[in-house]
Amino acid sequence: MSVVYDDFFVFVGTYTTPQGHCPTARGEGILVYELDISTGRLLEVSKNTQIVNPSFVKISADARHLYAVSEIEEYDGEKMGCVSSYEVGEDGDLKFLNRVPATGGTSCFLDIDDDKTCLLVANYGAQGTNSVAAIPISEEGSLKQPDRVTGVLQFEGSGPNKARQESSHPHSAVFSHSGNFVYVPDLGTDKVHQLQLNSKTCALKRSVTTPFVQLAPGSGPRHLTFHPFLPFAYCINELDSTIQCFRIGKDQELSPTRTYSALPKEYAGTSTCADIHIHPNGQFLYGSNRGHDSIALFMIDAESGELSWVDYFLSGGKTPRNFAIDPTGTILLVANQDSDDICTFFIDRYTGHLTKSLWEVKLSAPVSLQIVHKPILADCRFTSSGFWRFLSRLG
Repeated sequence: MSVVYDDFFVFVGTYTTPQGHCPTARGEGILVYELDISTGRLLEVSKNTQIVNPSFVKISADARHLYAVSEIEEYDGEKMGCVSSYEVGEDGDLKFLNRVPATGGTSCFLDIDDDKTCLLVANYGAQGTNSVAAIPISEEGSLKQPDRVTGVLQFEGSGPNKARQESSHPHSAVFSHSGNFVYVPDLGTDKVHQLQLNSKTCALKRSVTTPFVQLAPGSGPRHLTFHPFLPFAYCINELDSTIQCFRIGKDQELSPTRTYSALPKEYAGTSTCADIHIHPNGQFLYGSNRGHDSIALFMIDAESGELSWVDYFLSGGKTPRNFAIDPTGTILLVANQDSDDICTFFIDRYTGHLTKSLWEVKLSAPVSLQIVHKPILADCRFTSSGFWRFLSRLG
C-alpha cells in the first residue's frame, strides 16, 4: 500500500466546556475540514464529538494518525489530563484507538518525532502537576502507557509575574530536527529547558552541559519553532509579547541572540502572544497577538537568522490563539478563540503579506489547527469502480 496526496485536511481542536479564559466555550470536539487552497474555502467533512476539551491536536507526518490532549481537571481518578489517539480515514473520519494519562495537569501541547515512536506532552499544570512526558507510540499508531519514572520530568522555579509565574509552567515541548533533543519553553520560570531523549525507550533526561537557557525576567516563553533549513530557532514569549532568536549549536543547544517586540511601536494596549510559525520558504516569520488581535510579520535574514519587522495584519476576529500555514505556503488559517471563527488568508510568496479571503468558518472556541496533505490510500487490489475513483481523485 502506498500514499499519494490530493488537497488538504484541516483538523481543529475546540474547547467543549467553559474555561476561565474562555467562558463561553461550547465547542463540538475535533472538527475536520477540506481546504481548497485556490480559494481558501473550508468545507466541513467530519467531526468527533466524543472528546472533552481537545485544546491541542497534532497530526503525524504521514497524515495517518491524529493525537489530541484533553484539557481536563481529572482523568481516571487522578488530577491530570489525558491524550487520545485516532486513525485518520481517507475521508477525514477519525477512528478512536485509545486514550492514556498525560501524567500532568492542564495538558496544552503535543509534538511527534518523524519516526512516530514518541509523543511529547506539555502539561502546564500547577505545582505538582506541571510536567513534560514522552509517551511511546505503537506500530499501529495507538499510545502505550507512559513510564512515569523515566518518561516524565518536572521542573522547579518561578518568575516575577506573581499572577502567572508562581511555579513552573511548561507551555510546549518540541523535538529537534534530529529527534533526539527536546526543547521546553517554560512560561513560569522564563526558561527553555533542554532535554535529551532516547527515542527507543522514550526516556527523558536533562542536558548534561546546558540544562536550560534563561530568558528575560517576566517574558513567559510559550511556543518555539525552527527555521526549516538554517541553524536558528525562535521562541514567542507570551507575557511581554516578544520573540527571542537563538542560534543552534553543533550539540543542538540554543544560544540566545536578539529579542524583538511582536507588537507595533505605536500600540500601548494590553496584549499577549500565543503562536509562532515560519513560512516553508524560510523567509518569513509570523506571530499571533491576543489583545491587539493581529498576526505580526517579520523577514528572516538568511545569514544571521535575525528578524526585521515588516508589518502586522488584523486576525479577522478576537484572540488569535493558534494559526497554521499550509505545506505549500499559500494559505494561513487563524483560529480566533473568542470570536468563534477561523479566518483564511492568502500569503504573498514574495513579501509575506497576508490578504484575507472571502471565506471564514463559524464554530465555537477554535483553539488548535493542523493543516496536512490529504492522504489517499492506494491499494493494488482495487475493484474497477475503486480504480476509477482513485484516478478521478488524482485529477
